[in-house]
Amino acid sequence: MFIKWIIIIFVVYYIFRKLIFPIFNFTSTANHQLKQMQDRLKNMEGKLNEKKPKQKWKKDGDYIDYEEIKK
Repeated sequence: MFIKWIIIIFVVYYIFRKLIFPIFNFTSTANHQLKQMQDRLKNMEGKLNEKKPKQKWKKDGDYIDYEEIKK
């Protein structure tokens, strides 16, 4: 009876060690890397928005109003 429990405990431990722990480790690592990539993307978008000031259109030169083009 004692040997059966040792074998059962060993099998359960083996399953956890080979299957459950690697899956948990993989998912936590993947979530961490995904969060880092999202943070980098937000930083890049912020930098792009800071560098591009909004330009106002000027009516200098050969600018034609929309109403003048209509016939």
